[in-house]
Amino acid sequence: MTIHASVPRNEAQAAIEWLRANKLIDDSFRIQNTGSKILIPLKTLSLGKPPFEVEIEDMVGKKRENRNKPVSARASFDHLGSVAILKIRDANRAMEAADSILQTNTSIRSVYLDRGITGRERVRNLTLLAGEENYLVTHRENGLRFMFDIREVYFSPRLATERLLLSKRCGENERILDMFSGIGPFAITIAKLAGSSVRCFDLNERCIYWLGKNASLNGVTEKISMEAGDSGTLIESEGKFDRIIMNLPHSAGEFLSSAMKHLKPGGVINYYEISNSVELEKRMEQIRDLGLVISRKRIVHGYAPGVYMHSLELALNHGIKPSIFNEDSN
Repeated sequence: MTIHASVPRNEAQAAIEWLRANKLIDDSFRIQNTGSKILIPLKTLSLGKPPFEVEIEDMVGKKRENRNKPVSARASFDHLGSVAILKIRDANRAMEAADSILQTNTSIRSVYLDRGITGRERVRNLTLLAGEENYLVTHRENGLRFMFDIREVYFSPRLATERLLLSKRCGENERILDMFSGIGPFAITIAKLAGSSVRCFDLNERCIYWLGKNASLNGVTEKISMEAGDSGTLIESEGKFDRIIMNLPHSAGEFLSSAMKHLKPGGVINYYEISNSVELEKRMEQIRDLGLVISRKRIVHGYAPGVYMHSLELALNHGIKPSIFNEDSN
């Protein structure tokens, strides 16, 4: 018998990401789908306080059939609908991994190699490695659906848990700005689950196109307003917000001063940055010099050896007592 975490289907992806990040999944067994529930094999009963509804079941596990695949054919990848996206520099290993993914994941029909993010509009440079040439995907997370063309926009499925956690911190009456919205995963999750109204900016016009499609797809059109253009310029014609989301992890720091001017007293900025510990300390010093309080800090996920995606919640209200969570991660 094997212990499994039983979670509702609409929370499965966020649960799997959180459990995997905390090294709690027993990968020698398969994840099972019962229709309404997803059963995730566990290494231990000690789960701490997961940010999702969960029950524990002791049942017969299904052994993985591909445990003897060569290590070179195993790889982590972004799973978007029926598409897998790999980041592997070695061409031979990338092809081996692509073939292995198609053989062992029946829901995946296309495997692409990501050669890096290009241009100001942040799109992936993709090469088809195996399977069908298909770029239009429908990705599901947190009970929501997102449609987009992977050639036109950037989307990270690794932030599903972060988006769910942030939605739980938002109030229904908050006025929120998503400065770098992409196709709307933060904005739509918050609008749907918290009932908040969200203003969205993105430099990439195709992101705004897909944001409109996805707002309609998830029934939150009336909660979302959007505009294509440079966020640093567009924000100058706006009033003040209760919350500003800044998910541009390699360069959001350039926009902090502008965002701060448009924050209501007591409002917060949800700021994301990819950096090592030394760079993060420098950024936090800059944030404090601006007069902002770092009220929350946590690691979202690993990015490279010694480099992480960090989430900081910044407040204008100096009466807020800092609540630092250095060890938390998704």
